[in-house]
Amino acid sequence: MNLSKSSLDKYETEKVVITIPNLIALMRYYGVDEKQQAPLLTLREQAAIVGRLQSYKDVVSLPALRSYELTHAAASVLSFNSSGLPELLRTPNYARELVTRALGEESHEELTERLLELLAARQELLPSGGV
Repeated sequence: MNLSKSSLDKYETEKVVITIPNLIALMRYYGVDEKQQAPLLTLREQAAIVGRLQSYKDVVSLPALRSYELTHAAASVLSFNSSGLPELLRTPNYARELVTRALGEESHEELTERLLELLAARQELLPSGGV
């Protein structure tokens, strides 16, 4: 197996999602039988999907992104919000209004759009494919 220590470190610390060929090579190296490989490949695919949210680290904190990842990895999520709809159930227009009000009267169009894109990306990860 020709994986560098640097590559292994990136995989182990979740800095990058492991490539399918490297995952297969590691599973063979460690003697994982074929029946056990399928669920691991599925987990890798899920990690790659959630990893897409990392492109939004310019608009939300890393702990928030980690929270979003955990939300999407969960089998179910209970949410309570006494003042509005839960975040993942918001329509684009409703979310835009909330973001615009939160950011104030100044023009923050680029930030608003990035936050709405993040919400849409998170909604796409829902099992039903979004709102």
